[in-house]
Parts: sequence; structure tokens; C-alpha cells
Amino acid sequence: MTDTLGDSVAGHARTQGERPFLIAPETGRTLNYGGFSHAVSYVGEQLDAINVRVGEHVGFLLHTGLNTTTLFIGIMAQGRVAVPLNLLSQGAQLAFVLTHARLRCVYVSPTYRATLDDALSRMDVQ
Repeated sequence: MTDTLGDSVAGHARTQGERPFLIAPETGRTLNYGGFSHAVSYVGEQLDAINVRVGEHVGFLLHTGLNTTTLFIGIMAQGRVAVPLNLLSQGAQLAFVLTHARLRCVYVSPTYRATLDDALSRMDVQ
């Protein structure tokens, strides 16, 4: 039997919860395996709260860093499909991707909200 990513995260939290998992380059903050496991579970709770089912696609338009890493792995560990969106995409190109990615929701930072809104306005949604 193959362990899932979620099983791996939980297993590391049980066996080495206080050991560092990630040191965020943008802040220097260290996240241990236990804290990471908690954050991954929280991502699942949030997706459940907005009715994103296992297997559905979740996009994100965010700078790299601790929160994005946690979100990216959390989406996958909770059985959803993570779809990172290209930060350099604009207008029609991003609209094309959004049209075909079958996203249930998109996480977006304030920095990229106008870019996302522009792309959404270009989509021909039936």
C-alpha cells in the first residue's frame, strides 16, 4: 500500500513533530513538522468549509514563500488538485488558463487581485 502525501505529513508530525520542516527565506521563520501538519489540516478545513471536494482543482496566484508552500502542499495532502498560476501571465493568457483549468476556487494575494479580475472579465463564461 502506498502512503498518500497526507499520510506522510501526518507521519512526520507524529515521529518528529519538533524538527524543522521549512525555514522561510522571506522571513527566516522556522516551521516544524507538527506546525506544518496543523497548517495542512487547516487548509483542508477551509476547503471543506467552501465545499471544495476531494479531486477538485484549486488555483493560486501568490508569491512564493511559507504560506504558498503550505497552501500548495496542503491542497494536495487534502486530496485536491493544486494548480499554480503563472505570476507573469496577463489578461488573455491567464483567462485562457482559467477557462481550461476547471478551478473550483482561486487563492490570490492583493498584489495579483487586479490581474485576476482582468482575466476573469475576459472570460466567456456560459
